[in-house]
Amino acid sequence: MKKYLFITISAALALTACTNETTEYVGDTQAREIAFAPLAQKPTRAAVQTATLPSQDMFVVAYQASTPAKEYFGKTTFTKGETYWGASKYWPLSESTINFFAVTGITSANTAHVSFPATSASEGTKSIESATVAYTTANSYAASSQQDIMYSVGQGAVTKSGNTLTFPEKVDMTFYHAMAMINFQVKANSAVEASGGSGAITINNIKLNGAQYTGTLTITNNTACTTTGTQVKPTISWVGETAPTGENRPTVPNVPSTLSTTFAPASESNWACLMVIPSTFESFTINFTVDGNTYDYTYVPGGFTDSTPNTTSLTAGNKYTYQITFKLHEIEINPIVDTWTDNNNSITVAN
Repeated sequence: MKKYLFITISAALALTACTNETTEYVGDTQAREIAFAPLAQKPTRAAVQTATLPSQDMFVVAYQASTPAKEYFGKTTFTKGETYWGASKYWPLSESTINFFAVTGITSANTAHVSFPATSASEGTKSIESATVAYTTANSYAASSQQDIMYSVGQGAVTKSGNTLTFPEKVDMTFYHAMAMINFQVKANSAVEASGGSGAITINNIKLNGAQYTGTLTITNNTACTTTGTQVKPTISWVGETAPTGENRPTVPNVPSTLSTTFAPASESNWACLMVIPSTFESFTINFTVDGNTYDYTYVPGGFTDSTPNTTSLTAGNKYTYQITFKLHEIEINPIVDTWTDNNNSITVAN
């Protein structure tokens, strides 16, 4: 008995948002090290699965916004300590407001790939005003690299009451994802298509078409970055490199090869996803096997204009989830019997 495959796909866009929070704690009049307590905007597969930043370095610049306004320190690598991130940098021993600008996701071995300010003079001359991340093939990054590039701003203030200076214990910084994520969940419509079923389906791979994975990121800080005003989330822009084609396209990891009747993978810890440059992509192709035959099925989320595929726009920090249901439809035959053809021949038999 032969069967044919019907695939249903639903797309869900998961939006996440965080706000910057600064908490000040009472200290003493002795020098206190500047420490960061970063929170990561949830979520990504390659580096961050929760709202807690893993033990990875961050590159930080600082600006003293209060009088006298000046650069406080240039690009410095902060590393994870017992609780917070530090770099043996200390708060001023006077009333002051310090603004911070940070980038993470690139290893300390590749520190030259992150620069403050950006190379374009029009983007400002102060380190606090902009940054670039050269996440390019020239720097040996590739579609399979999957670095979770994030950025953040924060602020801390040293205050004075009478003869006592109060220092922040830490600076809370919310990191925002500079990439977009395309995520997949798959399931069988029934036990027929699931593992062990009579029409069990095996997924060989899923690949994106028209997606960009590398490029140059420019982060432009808000105009408040050199003032004592509240720090505002920076804006970003990407110049993506050419999208890989053919065998150069990466395979989406963690896609279950066999199906169950519930969507999988369901856990954040093993999402079937790829991070991409937040530009556009055209489609994705599922390669699967059923009844010993292998097929490619290409789905265009943006649909078609006439016969031309439409691209789908992607936004940084957004996770786009496609839920794919595999359903087999049995071939059934409705038999119709052809009627006898009446071929009348009249014969008279003489007696």
